[in-house]
Amino acid sequence: MNLLLQKISLVGISLFLSLLTFGQNEIVPTECTAETFTVSEGDLFYDTGGPTAAGVTCDGSSGDVADGYYPNSNCETPTTLEGALTVDFLFMEVFGDFDWLEIHDGTSTADPSIFDSRDMPAGTQTVADILSTFGTTEFSGTSGNLTFNFRSSSVVNRCGFEIEVTEAEGGGGGPPVTDCEFTCPDNQTVDNDAGECGAFVNISLPEIMGCEEFTSVFEEDFNACELPAGWTLAAENTNEPDTLIAPCGDNLFSFECLSYPGDDGSDAEADGAFGNDCALVIDMNSSSLGQQSGGIASVTTPVIDLSANDLAFIQFDWQLEDFGGFGALNVNVWDGSQWVNVFTHTDSDEYNLEEQVDVTDYINPDFQVQFEFDNEGRDAISLLWGFAINNFSVFADDPSATASIVNDYNGSENASDFYPVGTTTVTFFEENDPDNSCTFDVTVEDTE
Repeated sequence: MNLLLQKISLVGISLFLSLLTFGQNEIVPTECTAETFTVSEGDLFYDTGGPTAAGVTCDGSSGDVADGYYPNSNCETPTTLEGALTVDFLFMEVFGDFDWLEIHDGTSTADPSIFDSRDMPAGTQTVADILSTFGTTEFSGTSGNLTFNFRSSSVVNRCGFEIEVTEAEGGGGGPPVTDCEFTCPDNQTVDNDAGECGAFVNISLPEIMGCEEFTSVFEEDFNACELPAGWTLAAENTNEPDTLIAPCGDNLFSFECLSYPGDDGSDAEADGAFGNDCALVIDMNSSSLGQQSGGIASVTTPVIDLSANDLAFIQFDWQLEDFGGFGALNVNVWDGSQWVNVFTHTDSDEYNLEEQVDVTDYINPDFQVQFEFDNEGRDAISLLWGFAINNFSVFADDPSATASIVNDYNGSENASDFYPVGTTTVTFFEENDPDNSCTFDVTVEDTE
């Protein structure tokens, strides 16, 4: 029988997020080595250099391996992702004159190729090149396995690539789950049963805290490239908001943009990391607005009922381009009676993937999220930019979540059993995470 998870009370977002771990693995292959990894939806696959280090700008030139640039290995590195059906390039910067990447539908480099970077123009190859060459950044197979073969030369390197497994056999990587904390029963010492070489020992169940499981209760990836059903627009100093939806760059609101406000080619890294797919865009520099560009514009989600939940957070990708210090991205939530600001960013040329904001304090049956661009008082006839939002989700705790706990003595949840004379060390562990465990001793003394 599964144990009901006990709720945890988290104080502040730092504690909330420090406990949070995702059903998402970061896979970094060993250079010049053939390897196989079993994957789930949401897992990330990298080049042999791994993720780019924080603060490092990939600018199309060579860099240090310590910063996440792939090493000059002068070899091929074949890697099979077992269970992968579809993958999506989130970022790519590979020097196509010497280095290349292939994807094969199967477990071998002899299987059919579904992607070959050598089909793209030479030089530094990016996600934009993938999109222009293949018309998509997503690639799918039918075998249930995908094999990547990455060749890096002995000279010149780049930041490499980040590829997400967006579809896998057996379902996704699962919702975020906080690390369980186990407190085992105290050590127990008993006398043996008369005439027996041991004794039956009654053992209480371990105390379990922090096994809160989260599930996505609302998602919007904007891949339909249009205003999603139930979302609403608002704008000050403009015409009616629903007349301001247009193709990318033609009006205030767009859901078709593949590049983002202020993109003059200098933000290629941000655009590449952002996925190069449709997103929610507010662009106050759009050509048809003129003096109407001043003020505040926002897009608001439908009502999301969180009344059954105790914990919640929102997650989204964002990119902001202000102009001359003017322009702010505000994220507000409806707490049941008023809008409350939970996130603000004002720096130019900034972006972030999977921004997470704790909204536990604002849970209510009429919960909503509002993405707002504020021109911060800039003259309406002056230049302004805006922001883009993508891959929005609301995660909340699952009230029905349970943890499967077993022990290594009899393989069940209940460790009460017959124990031999002497000391037996017993371990309780989470079935889906055996490293998450606690131990205690059961000692049976021979009194005969």
